[in-house]
Amino acid sequence: MIHDKHLLYIVYELRVGGAEAISINGQRIVCSSDIRCMGTTIGVNTIAIGPPFVIRTIGDPDRMSKVLETKTSQYNILKMAGYPVRIEKKDKVTIGSYKGSYQFSYTEPKGEQ
Repeated sequence: MIHDKHLLYIVYELRVGGAEAISINGQRIVCSSDIRCMGTTIGVNTIAIGPPFVIRTIGDPDRMSKVLETKTSQYNILKMAGYPVRIEKKDKVTIGSYKGSYQFSYTEPKGEQ
């Protein structure tokens, strides 16, 4: 069974690989996104999602693949454990905008100058 931590590690590895945009099952990942266990589903941006998990990225496909295919990557660990994971490179990928709201504790909008 895929757990929230697996998705978190893969998102981190994709960022290391230079991903400019990431989504999981249509949920755009931003700096404040949460990926959490919600019982039998996983919550991404507080939206419950379930398998199959489709992670889309925008960035250099060769660089991201290189990171994911390293021996100790989460992708490779899942693959070696028999999970049906695969990398597909596409010429065109569209990732929707973030639909949630931002809540900051220590910042506030700057007035006009």
